[in-house]
Amino acid sequence: MTALEYEKHVPIQYNGIIASYGSLTYLLTTVLTGYISHIMPKRLFILLSFVSITIGLFLMGPSDILGLPNYIWLFLVGYGLVGAA
Repeated sequence: MTALEYEKHVPIQYNGIIASYGSLTYLLTTVLTGYISHIMPKRLFILLSFVSITIGLFLMGPSDILGLPNYIWLFLVGYGLVGAA
C-alpha cells in the first residue's frame, strides 16, 4: 500500500499522475526562471524560492502546527509549489 493510498485515500491508478505533477511544475517554472532572474535581483528571487518551498512543504502534509486538514487538493497545491520552488 502506497502513502497516497493509505494517507490520502487516492486510488492506486492515480499515483503515477500525481508523482509526475511535481516534475511538470518544475519543468514549467525552469523555463520562466531565466526570464525572471533578469527582471528581479537574484537575492530576492532566492528569498521568494525559500518562502514558496516553505509554504509548499507546510501544505503537503496534514500540518498540526497550522491546523491544516488532510485533503488531497491541499497536498497537490503544496506539491506543485515545491516543484516550482
